[in-house]
Amino acid sequence: MTVNAVAFPLHLPLLCRMVLHWPLNSRLRLINQLMDTPNPLFSYPHYRAPFEKAAPFLPMSRKGMDALGWEACDIVLVTGDAYVDHPSFGMALIGRLLEAHGFRIGI
Repeated sequence: MTVNAVAFPLHLPLLCRMVLHWPLNSRLRLINQLMDTPNPLFSYPHYRAPFEKAAPFLPMSRKGMDALGWEACDIVLVTGDAYVDHPSFGMALIGRLLEAHGFRIGI
């Protein structure tokens, strides 16, 4: 029996309970299928159209979103640190990486 992990995104807990009743060799085959080498990070398609250019800053408030002309953010990063758009700060790195894939990021 072959199982595609992508076919079960929302039913993974149910799948895990079903797997407990399978014979050991079937469970091992499933584990090997699920643990294949992952795709490289930049091999996935962009979320938005490539013509949307990078924001000059990642918004930290509704006012910042209005300045960029955004109605909503796709992802909001929450941190207790001060946000500085510089590569020595983790939130800036994560935010800009996600933005490079086409997501609208708010901090």
